[in-house]
Formats: sequence, C-alpha cells, structure tokens
Amino acid sequence: METIEAQNVPVDGQSLSSLSEPPSCSTSTTNNSAPNEDVNSEKLALVPLEEKVVKHRQTSKQKHQEDADEKRRKNKEKAALKMATKEIHFQLRIGAPISQREVVNHINNCMGTNVSSKTISQMIREGRIRMSPLKKGPVGDFAKPVRENMETAFVTYLKLGQANSRNQSTLSELGRHVNAMVNASGQHEKSQNGLAKKLKSCTAHHFEVNT
Repeated sequence: METIEAQNVPVDGQSLSSLSEPPSCSTSTTNNSAPNEDVNSEKLALVPLEEKVVKHRQTSKQKHQEDADEKRRKNKEKAALKMATKEIHFQLRIGAPISQREVVNHINNCMGTNVSSKTISQMIREGRIRMSPLKKGPVGDFAKPVRENMETAFVTYLKLGQANSRNQSTLSELGRHVNAMVNASGQHEKSQNGLAKKLKSCTAHHFEVNT
C-alpha cells in the first residue's frame, strides 16, 4: 500500500504564514496591572516614616537655671515698670510735654526688657505708680507680705546651710521644714512638697548650682 503523507495545503489561496497568524479582526489584550495588594504595599513603602521625637527630662541643674533666668527676667520687667511709671508721672505733674512711648522705648533699650507702652498707660490711669504688675491667675493661700517673708526665710535657711558646709537638703526634707513653719501658724495645714517646690522655684536666682 502507498502511504500518503499529510501536507499543509493552502486553502482559498491563503499562504501558510497567513494561516498561522491570528485574524486581523481579533484583538489580543495584555493585562500588565499589578494586583491591588501589591499597589497598596508600594504606596505604603513610598510614604516616609515620621521620626519619633524623644523628649529628654531636664536635669536638676537645667531646671534650676531655667527658674533662675525666668525670675531675673521678671525682676527686670518689674523694675522697668516702676521706672517708667515714675518718670511719666513726674513729667505729667510738672506739665512737661512728653511721649510715653518714647520713654518706654528708652527704658526698654537701657534695661533689655520688653515692657508694653499700653501697660504703662493703664497703670498711670489707675494710679499704680512705682508698683509691681498685678499677679495673673487665682489668689494664693498667702498674702504678698507673708509670701515675701517666707521666701526670705527659705533663702536664709539654705544659705546658712551652705555656710556651715552641710549637705544640700532634698526636696522632701525642705518640704517637711516648710510645712512645719506654715502649720505652726494654725491657719494652714500643709503635708506635701508643693509649697517647698514653689519657694525653690521663686528663689532660684539667689543660688548658683555647680554640679
């Protein structure tokens, strides 16, 4: 028997190459988009991570220096207020032409302060000549003369301790002495270290911390 080999025979005049290619009307699309999870992960990777700011606690020396600088600044402002109100009040009393703003600017330049001329004008209208500014916030437990005497006693006690070369008292020890002084009057009863901490902060400018 004769064997017949299968051959690729052109059909309808088409060549073999044209039969191997897809029809011209057919469209082939390629999906090159990545999955949603991959896209989201790439977006997250592009977002810069925020650097975590670590706040360090102040040392006792830094806290003392900060309190001392703040107290010195307030004392300079008090002195500038008293000087400005005294000068302007004197000029107004003798009837001399004067510019309150120029006087305040001159005192600020000399003392390195930042006193407002509006504050000076208000103090003069209210008659508060050579007086300290009004304290902000609620009224404390002690009157101003009593508080000033307490600050003087606190400073004296600490300086006498330094003169006798005694070890520096801790806040707890100072709190016990301060509370004993206040409770002896019979008008107040203190048991914590809050008052001693306030006195230490208010009198920081009287002391220098070397260590």
